Amino acid sequence: MKRNVFYVLFCILAIGVFSGCGAFVKGASVSVQKADFSVERSQIPEELQKKYPKWFDQKGNLVYPYTYQSKEWKQASYKEIVEQLLKIPQEILDAMDTVQLLDFVECNPAMHHAFYETFDIAIEELLMFNGTAELLRRKDVYKAAYLKFSKRSKKEIQAIDLKADVNWEGENMLGNIRLEEYLMLSQQAYDAMTEEQRAAVMKVLEERQEVIEKKEEERLPQEHIFKQCLKKTKGWEQYSSAD
Repeated sequence: MKRNVFYVLFCILAIGVFSGCGAFVKGASVSVQKADFSVERSQIPEELQKKYPKWFDQKGNLVYPYTYQSKEWKQASYKEIVEQLLKIPQEILDAMDTVQLLDFVECNPAMHHAFYETFDIAIEELLMFNGTAELLRRKDVYKAAYLKFSKRSKKEIQAIDLKADVNWEGENMLGNIRLEEYLMLSQQAYDAMTEEQRAAVMKVLEERQEVIEKKEEERLPQEHIFKQCLKKTKGWEQYSSAD
């Protein structure tokens, strides 16, 4: 009888340990499974596709009307490219849900934002682009960032090639990962989250930090963005397993 009782207790403990339902919080156990990161989705109206044909491909997907190969791009200054050529029409901005907007911001061909002394400096440059300015105004931006970041595997991050990076693809990908970290760890995001959401965010970030930091160190002599944000934002220390 005692053996059966001990067996049941062992099974309960094992389920709690291996199911991944809990996360580290100083002085408490928080279930990350209760964290809700759902984002309201929307469809861009067809009339906008007809009104702004340069911003859509034949399948109705959003695209930037100019690239570095465009004649207009080659004749423009960086400021003119970001603030004029790539400026998203306000009607399209208003029609995009936050997941769409984050995806589109990350695809901006002029934004090489991976490597700055601090990410605050990167944000200053990113805010020249009206898509980023709108993104940071969205109250659910941390949810969109979590949904995207949590799908990034450690293997995918390790595969980023910064040494043979001809088209900036590796740097842009690492820059987008750092942007997503920033969006999840900002004070605005922290204040908007539930306790369960904070625990879920910290769990998914800490699981990937070792591989992200190794990539950052290939180009960045300064502190990692994860540590920058933890120092700047009040409250995260109770959710981090770091000493």
